[in-house]
Amino acid sequence: MRSILQDLRFGARLLLRAPAFTLVAVASLALGIGANAAIFGAINGLLLKPIDARAPDRLVAIFTSDFSGPRYGASSYADAVDFARGAPALSGVAAATIGAISLTIDATPERAFVEEISPNYFDVLGLAAVAGHLPSAALADGGAAPAVVLTHRYWQRRFGGAPGIVGRSIRIGREATTIVGVAPEGYAGLMRGLDLDAFVVQPFTPERAQARGDRGYTIIGRLASGAGLGVAQAQLAAVAANLHRAHPQEWTDVRGQARLVTVAGERALRIPPDATQPVAAFLAMLALTVGLVLLVACANVAGLLVARAADRQQEIAVRLSLGARRGRLVRQLLVESALLAAIAAAAGLLVAQWLLVILERIHPPLPLPVRLTFSIDGTVLAMTTALAATTAIAFGLAPALQATRGLQRAANVRGGVPDRARRVPLRAVLVVSQVALSVVLLVLAGLFVRSLQQASGGALGFDAEHVLIATVDPSMLDYPDARGAQLYDAIVARVRTVPGVRAASVARVVPLSLDFDGGRRHMRPSQYEPRPGEDMEVPYNAVGPAYFSTLGIRVMRGREFADADRPGAEGVIIVNEAYAARYWPGRDPLAQRVSVAGDDGPWLRVVGLVANTKYSTPNEAPTPILILPFAQHYRPQAKIHVRTAGNPADLAGPVRDAIHAVDPALPILALSTMSERTSVSLLPQRIAGGLIGVFGFVALLLSLLGLYGILARSVAQRSREIGIRLALGAAPGSVMRLVMAQGWRLTAIGLVSGLALAAAAARLLEAFLPAVSPLDTPAFAGAALVLGAGASMAMWLPARRALAVDPAQALRSE
Repeated sequence: MRSILQDLRFGARLLLRAPAFTLVAVASLALGIGANAAIFGAINGLLLKPIDARAPDRLVAIFTSDFSGPRYGASSYADAVDFARGAPALSGVAAATIGAISLTIDATPERAFVEEISPNYFDVLGLAAVAGHLPSAALADGGAAPAVVLTHRYWQRRFGGAPGIVGRSIRIGREATTIVGVAPEGYAGLMRGLDLDAFVVQPFTPERAQARGDRGYTIIGRLASGAGLGVAQAQLAAVAANLHRAHPQEWTDVRGQARLVTVAGERALRIPPDATQPVAAFLAMLALTVGLVLLVACANVAGLLVARAADRQQEIAVRLSLGARRGRLVRQLLVESALLAAIAAAAGLLVAQWLLVILERIHPPLPLPVRLTFSIDGTVLAMTTALAATTAIAFGLAPALQATRGLQRAANVRGGVPDRARRVPLRAVLVVSQVALSVVLLVLAGLFVRSLQQASGGALGFDAEHVLIATVDPSMLDYPDARGAQLYDAIVARVRTVPGVRAASVARVVPLSLDFDGGRRHMRPSQYEPRPGEDMEVPYNAVGPAYFSTLGIRVMRGREFADADRPGAEGVIIVNEAYAARYWPGRDPLAQRVSVAGDDGPWLRVVGLVANTKYSTPNEAPTPILILPFAQHYRPQAKIHVRTAGNPADLAGPVRDAIHAVDPALPILALSTMSERTSVSLLPQRIAGGLIGVFGFVALLLSLLGLYGILARSVAQRSREIGIRLALGAAPGSVMRLVMAQGWRLTAIGLVSGLALAAAAARLLEAFLPAVSPLDTPAFAGAALVLGAGASMAMWLPARRALAVDPAQALRSE
């Protein structure tokens, strides 16, 4: 311990004597360690950290397979009651579903995002109220009264944390209810990242007991003492078999088989199992990216240590000559590296905290409120400590071994620097590695940028530019359906009169926006016999007149919906090209009909065929879509689509005034451009492209710094040779080419290696690159040009310094 402390003191003195070296090394490592700690903090917050509940490891998620086949589907409230009765391995079973409601407080309606829960929800989770009380009635207690529990954040934001809110009467839609309590701080629903406003208790009414087909509930269970997942799974499988016999219509899937019940661990409550793999893949991609940045930083610091060790060769040779063991010197050099890593880790935590704050401030335009909360806890600290120790060995071992190799004879030292050429290859390898890794990051950043450009262009099938979206909900003001449809007609007509508005219409769903009102609908096309087990559910939308012209969607045949397509008139429908090709190949789609209410109709006549558009994701294959007339399939909450002549954001005020001119009390729930709404579908690409671009730029600077360093040192070591060349008449241009040739060799090797690695990495990330080839030529060429321009600057500076060598002084030294 005494010798290690001695090494620490000695290393600290050396770092203080070389502040420039220490600053560059610490800054390089801090960026790499901080970026890795930040991404691990995000992974910990999203995937690893359990729900804030009592004994979360005893919680389970219960899924019923979907009608179309996917294993992890939702269940009905009535199913939850049967699960609780038939599975003694579960000490409690609760149901929950997420929804948007109209919450009226002080006669002012507002939209609130809530989790609608069974009365025993908080009992199963084991949570306690911070104000008032939490409901605790049994799951099947039909006598439980409807009630509202506020989330802690909504309580603070909306009511300033006033304790008198408990017992206050409010309205949910047309129904009066009472606020009974406030949930614990930090808990805002099961799904990780959601920022809900309240929990609404739903008693088990006779209507819900009969609604076996209402499958929108997440089922939560708590394992009884001594019971495990396997026991619960076996018991619920028996319950599922009984339910299939008792309710064959609701418990049979598209293949004619009984639905399955799956019991999963607590993690499935935080992130749906179907989303776990994409989320994990996305986070793994970011982790790999920041890992490359750390490798570049390590290579940069290793190069600095090699140069620093070269300056200390005489000292090291003398120590060896006086009897010091090589292992002892290697340890001393590694202790110095560890000291650098420890300082960099401390600075890296500050960088990580800064990056996490930036991530928390990202508010994507999702249909549900999202609030990500990340923190540097013990897990992140442990990971950062391990990372610092690993990097200390990674960047310190090779320079330490090289610095002490073959220096036992001090006579080999001449002028303080041994005349050995084998020092240079290690620095060269490090520089080539830095260049190659930088190229990988630059190419990936370019691919994501190109993907965003292509996906945002005409490949979507509609024109999202110059379109403003306004969301309203007449049901918040107790509008009946008939008056609500009339209200939308009046709003659209009034908005069309606003100067600068070219067209306007109404629709339930905004494509590519993960719209909360979106979904699929079972349908039956005429003259088509479904195959056994074929899924007959397709995405759908309900739109008003002039919708397709407002969004620039081509009508291939037939017509758009008209004002006459109203309740009482003939039922009509519009299909897209993919639908017609799938169900009526070679037939005239305008001669067909479609039922969306079962095999017996009523049948809707196809009046239009429109071009294919993207519906859910920008990289999806052409998908069959049904479009219904909004007036005949009215739903209260819809979106006013407004095409403008100029910047749509500039018309936000006039459009708001036009809506309020129709009904001054109508709340406008959201007002944004369509580009903002559709950008959510490209959110992973935007985040990845931005982060990889920033990290790629950092890696490029570090690699160019390494290239500059090796050339600058080469010029210093060859100053006498360069002076003699100049004295003998060498042209300045030839001297510059001589110096830069070394740099171009290293750059070329790194560039070729990096492009090969980038091609392999792009293949692995192809799923995240919609609308662009993983071998996109502009992305690869752009990365090469950026690297070439930066490398030229890094090489030009040492080459210019070479021309400043005094030939007379070089000759005198000879």
